[in-house]
This record gives sequence, C-alpha cells and structure tokens, in this order.
Amino acid sequence: MLETTRGVAAREGGRAGSWGLSEGARRALLARLSVMSLVARGRPAEVHSNAAAEARAVARAWLDLVHSGRSASSWAVAAPALRQTVGLEEWSAALRALRAALGRCHSRRQESLFTFDRFPGLPSGPYVVVRFQSAFGERDGVIETVTTCRGHDGQWRATAYFVR
Repeated sequence: MLETTRGVAAREGGRAGSWGLSEGARRALLARLSVMSLVARGRPAEVHSNAAAEARAVARAWLDLVHSGRSASSWAVAAPALRQTVGLEEWSAALRALRAALGRCHSRRQESLFTFDRFPGLPSGPYVVVRFQSAFGERDGVIETVTTCRGHDGQWRATAYFVR
C-alpha cells in the first residue's frame, strides 16, 4: 500500500527522509514497487472468465473493507504474502493516512483486468490484476490496483494494493 508523502510526514511528526518519506515508508514503497515491476514480468495466464469475474468481485469487496475503515478485516482476509509484508499495525496506520488524504470513496469503475500464471519469486498463480478508476471526496481520477491470487484452498485473496 502506498502512502502519500503528506500522510507519511504527518504520521512521522513532520520528519521525512528520502523522497519525502520516512525510512520505514521508503522501504515499504521500494518493496511494493518491486512487486509492481513483477506485473510487467509475469506470464499471462489462461484464467477462465468465471474465475476472473470471481477475482474481480473479491477485489471490489476487499476495497470496500479497505475504504470503510475495517483495516483489521481487510488485513485478515488478505493473502499471506500481503500479511507477511505488512503487519496489522502498519497496515491500519497506512489506511488511516490514505483515508485522511483521499476522503470517502464516491465511485469506482473497473479500468482493466489482467491475468498471470506466475510472477518471479512468488508462488505459482493464477493472479488477477484489477485496476479501478476511483473518485474520492478529496481527489478524483485515483487509480487503485488490486492484485488477487488464488490460494491453495481455491479462494481468491488480495495480495497487493497500490494507489496512484
């Protein structure tokens, strides 16, 4: 999850390091950018349209949790890869900062959907990357990207979240 510079500086009491981010936020940003670069290197997958629709619905429902202030629930139902990358306290703080910067979500429409069977360094998929264009009280034209993966139990879960 990417935080805005303003949100990080506010959370860190006005202190900011490289790129206007605290050291912890900078490391988290670099980790997430690395994951994002994997999208470009992933191999396209043949995912049945029903599975892609299911993954899209999971992404939308998960974003509803994220933006309704239920950070603990959104973290708990996320894929293990996300939970191992970001702890609950850090996740909750980042979402509070995001909501403060963006305001309430008024609308969201799907912009694109891509499927991949694998990303370098991650378990085999399938993965479905769903991009939404969202409008918030404080900002329109926000691009939210949710990467979902199918777990060993057959359930789709959010494994990455990016805001631009």
